[in-house]
Amino acid sequence: MNRFIDSTGVSGFPHVLDVENAIWDRYEVRTQPWFVFINDDGSVETTGNLGAAGLTERVEALISA
Repeated sequence: MNRFIDSTGVSGFPHVLDVENAIWDRYEVRTQPWFVFINDDGSVETTGNLGAAGLTERVEALISA
């Protein structure tokens, strides 16, 4: 995992190694890539692959909120 983070330059956000799949099970993640958004009120939204444009749009909306 550390090699992946270093080689792809994605060290700007937390990464979690979930060896026992506890996090995957908690948020009903079934495949990768999969995104889980936890809102300020604690509500959870899970979504499958957003693609680069979809993820960019979602992140920009979160930043501007």
